[in-house]
Amino acid sequence: MIKNIIVIFLFIFSWKSSYAVNFYDGIHAPDNLYILTYSGYYQSNELTDNKSNSAIDNYGYDQFYELVRIAWYYSSFVITGLISVGGEYVSSVPEGSFGLGDAQPGVGYFLPVKFIDIFPMVFVKFPTGEYEKDKSVNFGSNQIDLKPMIFFNKRIKNFMFDGVVKYYHRFKDTENNIEIADELYIESVIGYRIRKIIFGPSMKWKRNIKKKITGETVEGKNVQKYSLGCDFLFPLNQSNVTFTYLNDIYAENTLKGHFFQLKVVYKAL
Repeated sequence: MIKNIIVIFLFIFSWKSSYAVNFYDGIHAPDNLYILTYSGYYQSNELTDNKSNSAIDNYGYDQFYELVRIAWYYSSFVITGLISVGGEYVSSVPEGSFGLGDAQPGVGYFLPVKFIDIFPMVFVKFPTGEYEKDKSVNFGSNQIDLKPMIFFNKRIKNFMFDGVVKYYHRFKDTENNIEIADELYIESVIGYRIRKIIFGPSMKWKRNIKKKITGETVEGKNVQKYSLGCDFLFPLNQSNVTFTYLNDIYAENTLKGHFFQLKVVYKAL
């Protein structure tokens, strides 16, 4: 029973590790202090097996969050940090968790390349979020991640491409003696501008290889997910607003559902 609870925890945790790339995420923006807010919601009624078939129907997973990120752009350098507040609930358990999320400071540098913006970054996720050891559903993670990633942005007339490759190194959850698998993400969005509005298709792919529970390798629990959707960006006063939708079309050993997000970017100075 304890192992089954930990497995459920790992399946949930495997989804909420990354947000989708948006228009302008990899652009070399003018020097300024930027404030970004992300209002997101994810809903899933399926927990899948290793063939993307439903292992548990009517699973009833809901997550919502409000994330705030501060980013200072100066020359080719970026210093940033983010924190979230929100919650998640699993009706089939039933159990929920609500409060602060994990804090993530980060730094980045734009490479001196002219024909495309190339932007390596690294974030460190600290376990500051809401977490209770005796619960199988937690908004926080209770462990540290090292998150190197590299963004790309290319503009050709009215077309725009943003992409990112991310690798998350997951450190051990020492309190529960759980080794969580590292994760690889590839995300992209292609847009077309009509006047000031940009819209287009987006995709996200994620894979990890192994999970270990109480020191034992659990075979057949590889996690893989493909998601397809769209982005819409439009200006609003002194800010840009982006709406994102992603549908999980294929998912192995994880949640399969729908993701919605509204992102707003403000210039602070």
